[in-house]
Amino acid sequence: MEILNKEQDGSYKIHGENMEMLTIFLDGAKGRRLIAEAGKMIYYDGNINITAKVFDEKCSYRKQIFHTMEKIIVEEPVTLTHFAGSGEVGFADFVPGVIVPVHLEDEAIVVSKSSFIAALDEIDISIVSQKCVGNLFFGGEGLVLKRLHGKGDVFLHGGGNILTHYLEKDETINAEAGAVVGWSETVTHKIEHAQHIKSALFGGEGMFLSRFSGPGTVFIQTLPLNRLRGLMGSSICIAPPPMMFMEVVALRLKRLIQRVIPF
Repeated sequence: MEILNKEQDGSYKIHGENMEMLTIFLDGAKGRRLIAEAGKMIYYDGNINITAKVFDEKCSYRKQIFHTMEKIIVEEPVTLTHFAGSGEVGFADFVPGVIVPVHLEDEAIVVSKSSFIAALDEIDISIVSQKCVGNLFFGGEGLVLKRLHGKGDVFLHGGGNILTHYLEKDETINAEAGAVVGWSETVTHKIEHAQHIKSALFGGEGMFLSRFSGPGTVFIQTLPLNRLRGLMGSSICIAPPPMMFMEVVALRLKRLIQRVIPF
């Protein structure tokens, strides 16, 4: 796994500051394969053919139906958008943040379902479930994750900034639940409770932390989506004057619960 530069001549360019945008350049003669998450495209220019595909032709019909039902259950977009031809395609996310280009060489990376933007060349995309109950309820990444495997470039989005940590064998790092964008498949992920109840209740970091053990790479974002939702929800109060006080109390209570058990 290799972290690439923000720009690669004739291939892609990441530009912007507080809210980065990805532009990918396609050349029909080279026949590069571009797949993107549904809803992430901003514009395209040139002779670009866009196709939304529900199934992966490499899978059997039984697996195709199973994966489709799995996506529907977890409210994941059923289709992936395929781009072909000559021209350029622009992508961006709705959360202020940065985009990280990662090159895979017959490797796999596991990412949260909201962090995937696009993939170039021979990258296979599949859905994997959380391996243990603790990760499912308290990990902050949700019921399912995306597994990106193959040979090519993948582009990941994270809120705020993205910090990259390279872990040696048996080296560990703890992160706030929901703050991790993705990690190498070789990394072990599990949930641990906070050491002190007082810190969990009043420290603001929550009762559970995600613990990652190497070897491999871990990507951590500084503005997790669950924290952004909490900040926006606590600042919005719409109610008639007699109900204003009760709504404020309810929002404060909800924010306290989210600190302990992040949703």
